[in-house]
Amino acid sequence: MPEPLLRVEDLHVQFGAGPGAVQAVRGVSFTAEAGKTLGLVGESGSGKSVSALAIPGLISPPGRVTAGRILFEGRDLLKENERALRAVRGSQIAMVFQDPLTALSPTLTIGQQMTDVLHAHRRLSRREALVEAAHWLGRVRITLPERRLRQYPMELSGGMRQRVMIAMAFSCHPKLLIADEPTTALDVTVQAQILDLVDELERETGTGILLITHDLGVVAERCDEVAVMYRGQIVESGPTRQVFSSPQHPYTQSLLASVTDWRHPRQTLPAAV
Repeated sequence: MPEPLLRVEDLHVQFGAGPGAVQAVRGVSFTAEAGKTLGLVGESGSGKSVSALAIPGLISPPGRVTAGRILFEGRDLLKENERALRAVRGSQIAMVFQDPLTALSPTLTIGQQMTDVLHAHRRLSRREALVEAAHWLGRVRITLPERRLRQYPMELSGGMRQRVMIAMAFSCHPKLLIADEPTTALDVTVQAQILDLVDELERETGTGILLITHDLGVVAERCDEVAVMYRGQIVESGPTRQVFSSPQHPYTQSLLASVTDWRHPRQTLPAAV
């Protein structure tokens, strides 16, 4: 049986030190396959985003990975230095965040930001990068792509900015896309369009998707596999249909019982208390 694209094994992430240290992730293990979507689901504070940020080495102090392995195509990323991880980010592992304004610079045009990424990861000239950037903006169905390249993020709607982030991510031909709550701030119509777009690009490129979300409807509709997190641990995982139809862990059962109909889009989990 072939090795999965990504294998996370017994991951531990801690914030702080000494008696007051917080164990944000405790022994998390999961796999993600090329051309498939794994949903990492749980309420706020369950450790979903921290687990995801650990994969490309984006845990910032006072956080640190204290144990585990993160095998990407068999290569343990936790053993790599910062220079090697920078080479992996973007070109092989890309991320799309909930709020693109936190990832896009307000002082640079869309064109400048996309061409910088393409130059860094695909070694394209500025002219080649502009052509490729316009192509990918068109692929994510942004109208007048050449004009958008001259605009700044604040001149675009939230949905368009999220499409820019997706275009930027896929333009570097990553093998794994980590999407951390990519549509939470969008209305239901735009949300569906964005997720349809990610599904389409996944099928075309064979990219593996790790989707972090608290929306059970999205998981039910979009994810091949699901891993349920609670207090820093994965309490249940497996094929989405199987887990949602016959949940075994009491926490999973309570999550599904907390929404009126998880088959309906935007049935989100309650905030952690």
